[in-house]
Amino acid sequence: MKSSKFLFLILMVLSTSVCFGSNNDIWTKANTAYDQGDFSSAIDGYRKLLEHGHRHPAVYYNLGNAYFKKGKIGLAIAAYGHSLKIDPSFKLAR
Repeated sequence: MKSSKFLFLILMVLSTSVCFGSNNDIWTKANTAYDQGDFSSAIDGYRKLLEHGHRHPAVYYNLGNAYFKKGKIGLAIAAYGHSLKIDPSFKLAR
């Protein structure tokens, strides 16, 4: 439940501060997949956004959460680290 609230918060932040343009559908699908417990699809979506150049701390944060849910702790920590590298003040990634 807590992670869904964080995900919703991130979605709200990104909807006002980052324009995904044609990739907005990927963002929405990845978030929906995460909410439905389909963490593999969520990971694929967040990675696609990164491949398309959307290097926002929230994308890495959500990717880290999805990796964590899949039990891939090392990859989760790395994703959170990328998030903090972009924005050291991004408190959710801490």
